[in-house]
Amino acid sequence: MRAAASRPVDLVCLRRADVGVVAVLVECKYGVGSPRRSDAAGLVAAARRAGATPVLAFAEKRGRMRMIDAEKWLDFTP
Repeated sequence: MRAAASRPVDLVCLRRADVGVVAVLVECKYGVGSPRRSDAAGLVAAARRAGATPVLAFAEKRGRMRMIDAEKWLDFTP
């Protein structure tokens, strides 16, 4: 599900797994450089309410895409 230009979530990703449904809430950042923890406060709060993983996706130099777990502030690999 995609909701561009919305706050705090741009994408809702769901996957059926052995443990039930796995949910990831993604906020996409463009042209901001490295995001700050304060940028992710709304995303983290929404993910906690939904029982989901909060992920910030942003472009680094040379167009490389990076995703980080916004709660743990570590790289996220789907």
